[in-house]
Amino acid sequence: MFNCWYVIVITLSIYHEVNAEEKLTSQCAASQGKCAKTKDSNCESSFGSGWTERGSCCRRRPCCVFQCEDIPPNNLINGAVTVTERTIGSTANFTCDAGHSLVGNETITCSSSGWNGNIPQCRFQCEDIPPNNLINGAVTVTERTIGSTANFTCDAGHSLVGNETITCSSSGWNGDIPQCRFQCEDIPPNNLINGAVTVTERSIGSTANFTCDAGHSLVGNETITCSSSGWNGNIPQCRC
Repeated sequence: MFNCWYVIVITLSIYHEVNAEEKLTSQCAASQGKCAKTKDSNCESSFGSGWTERGSCCRRRPCCVFQCEDIPPNNLINGAVTVTERTIGSTANFTCDAGHSLVGNETITCSSSGWNGNIPQCRFQCEDIPPNNLINGAVTVTERTIGSTANFTCDAGHSLVGNETITCSSSGWNGDIPQCRFQCEDIPPNNLINGAVTVTERSIGSTANFTCDAGHSLVGNETITCSSSGWNGNIPQCRC
């Protein structure tokens, strides 16, 4: 007679459940907080200025989270401050109103020692002057803040009519943009031997007048006019 033996294998699964208090401690660490030593501890006295209580850890100890100093919106004149949180890793973003430029940090970050940079400034900015605003010339503008200058020069064969330099003031540029007008070639006085040349302007429409000394007669044009392509005639001669 055979005896049958049955072996029953029982597998035991052991689950380790993190208790509620341990979860609180983990949550505190996840928010970059620190657990105070005892339940009666004060965050500021435990870790220093800027540390405030936010929730709790195991054994009912306070969860202390560092907060950077508040930045009121009016701290940035002519601009806006955007701060969603003041905990470590959070940022403060700065933008300026139209007509103003940001001088300093566009963004600063909260660290365990406070904000990692200074609050910037929004400075008044004069209107931009594109290079093509001065035809047949060049505009040099390095800055557009108050006290900065815009300088104008003309291409060869052109003369500046108006301001050579204008300055940015609190109400804008203190002068108008000049013009570069075509200029005919200069006619030196000694170009007419035994005579005289009278030229008051060399812009389009201006004239050059020629006269001869006593005992000499003019051969050629008595007057020539400046056009967009230059003088409209040749320089005459004075013959005896």
